Amino acid sequence: MKKIKELVIDRSKWKRGSPNAHDTYLLDDDGKMCCLGFYALACGADEESILNRGEPDGLEFEIPGLSYGYEETGGIRNTSFTAMAIPINDRKTMGEAEREEVLIRLFKEDGIDLTFEG
Repeated sequence: MKKIKELVIDRSKWKRGSPNAHDTYLLDDDGKMCCLGFYALACGADEESILNRGEPDGLEFEIPGLSYGYEETGGIRNTSFTAMAIPINDRKTMGEAEREEVLIRLFKEDGIDLTFEG
């Protein structure tokens, strides 16, 4: 897995603003992804491993920038970046333009050029 410097989110496959936070997965059965699902795939994760997983800390491996191994428990933990991105992606009361603008800023602070298409 590698840390990314650029990421493109396809709006037609992007799941966001869900009425129920438990409805948003890294990748769901309909092929929709939260912003972190796009990130995970860009880092080298395969679709099968992120399917129906809610957060990077639910995976069996680390994703640079999204999660890290936690020696005390031997498990995986989300990074602070992940903890900030999740509520922005999932907030149902946020408009589309604002959501994209806030995510672009957040990703930029983490060294990633984020763009949206479609």
